[in-house]
Amino acid sequence: MKFMMILSSPNEDLDEEDKDEIDTMKAAAAILAILSSQSKIICGKILTCIKSPMETLIWLVANPIIDLQLRGVTIVSNIIRCDQDFARQIVGSPIFEVSIL
Repeated sequence: MKFMMILSSPNEDLDEEDKDEIDTMKAAAAILAILSSQSKIICGKILTCIKSPMETLIWLVANPIIDLQLRGVTIVSNIIRCDQDFARQIVGSPIFEVSIL
């Protein structure tokens, strides 16, 4: 689980030329999207087992790479649907302040 979140987390040095790393991050985010749709435990771990879950989720949701953005929105949606307490954490966070122009 931590392995997948690390791969999905922000990397400031990343640009379009790092195709292999981007593909790996897309795959890791896709796995999280799938797992978060199937398990309340996974949703809880996303929010508790990484250093800064909201920063990572914001990075995914606001990512300029559309594939990562879509996976991020899917993960956030799955967490919100999964549990009322998880939903409160997400809705009360800066994730809902992100605006895509």
